[in-house]
Amino acid sequence: WRRYGFASLEILHAASRDEANAESFVARIGGATAVWLSGGVQSRLIATYGGTGSAQAFRALLARGGGSRGTSTGCGAMTQPMI
Repeated sequence: WRRYGFASLEILHAASRDEANAESFVARIGGATAVWLSGGVQSRLIATYGGTGSAQAFRALLARGGGSRGTSTGCGAMTQPMI
């Protein structure tokens, strides 16, 4: 990722909705300039992150001009309604 100009990278993985809602987890997204959602099962991403503080932080990141990308599953999970 550094070769694409990112100064730092932090990998976040919420194993549960509780973790995706945890203030300390959400705060780490709040400082991001971009997010990347990886592949897997779209419904699992939504079940974990949908309607959580993390999801609100993702939307806030976009509202302040941040970037959002991902694999096919990650991008599909970002849309509303989900593809």
